[in-house]
Amino acid sequence: MENIWERVDTRIRDPKGRAVGQRNSKLMFELNHTMPQTEEYFKIFIVNARSCRLYKD
Repeated sequence: MENIWERVDTRIRDPKGRAVGQRNSKLMFELNHTMPQTEEYFKIFIVNARSCRLYKD
């Protein structure tokens, strides 16, 4: 059985985790600086949701 309480060293990040973090930070910045409920906002949201497999056509 896997130990879910295993310690995680947050000082060490793998390249994949760093790339995901940078992508998420960029996305949050874009969404926070875009007027909500606009076509531009939904475009940013949908494009990124599709890449995360959160949205299907």
